[in-house]
Amino acid sequence: MNAQISNNISSLKTISRQCTLGLMALVATTASVFTAQDASAQVTQTNYDAQYNASSDLLRLDFDTWNMFNTVVNTERQQLTTLNRPQADLSKLRWSGGVQDAEVFFINEGAGYRNQLFYSVDGGTNKNMIFGDISSPLSILPNSSGPMKLGQGASLGNFTGNTFIDFFVKSNGANGGQNFLGFDPAQNPGSSRGLSHVIGYTFGDYLLLGFEDIIGGGDLDFNDVVFAVKGVTTSVPEPSLMIGLIATGAMVMLRKRHQNSEV
Repeated sequence: MNAQISNNISSLKTISRQCTLGLMALVATTASVFTAQDASAQVTQTNYDAQYNASSDLLRLDFDTWNMFNTVVNTERQQLTTLNRPQADLSKLRWSGGVQDAEVFFINEGAGYRNQLFYSVDGGTNKNMIFGDISSPLSILPNSSGPMKLGQGASLGNFTGNTFIDFFVKSNGANGGQNFLGFDPAQNPGSSRGLSHVIGYTFGDYLLLGFEDIIGGGDLDFNDVVFAVKGVTTSVPEPSLMIGLIATGAMVMLRKRHQNSEV
């Protein structure tokens, strides 16, 4: 009986020790997450400008515009709740037309992965890389070797007609990952099929997009890749614009026929 009691006490001590160690690990992890989040939230204009040397010709957002977006980036490992902003229907995302280029700006990232960002104008058949390693020394989860600068931009150029644009994150692509996560949940791979991995909100002339990079859904904080896009719209074109596009196409066809008839 005494031996059994002694064994029970020993087991209880072991369980207690394991629980204590587990709690300590959880506290340490939580503290590191909030420290990382706080560090990103405290990026000053001096920190921001120091990323770019005086002669830098990189396309970028000014600090105030970047900071406006950064203040709504979701807290690390906290499931996203809907922002009090107009949510975009990404199935309707298209180039806004005119002379303006479509431009993409890196806002932040809270990913353990080294993700890549792509776009497509043909439904994803051909994907074009925008950023090859989305990591930064100043991001939510900072990486000292990360090549990205907060607010850094890239121009996609302009397009013709009513061009739809899709964006894709290649999950851990900089480390050899092969899974693309995009706008259409039905096209997501494996256990992510049918799951939404991106959410978008409109901010005036910009669209803010946040991706979740873990196959199967992850923590659903949608801050693993966050970027803003300018020169796009999710509104349906006015009938007069569509008629103009059709008329332009018809004129091009007639001109080609006329040229062929003269040959």
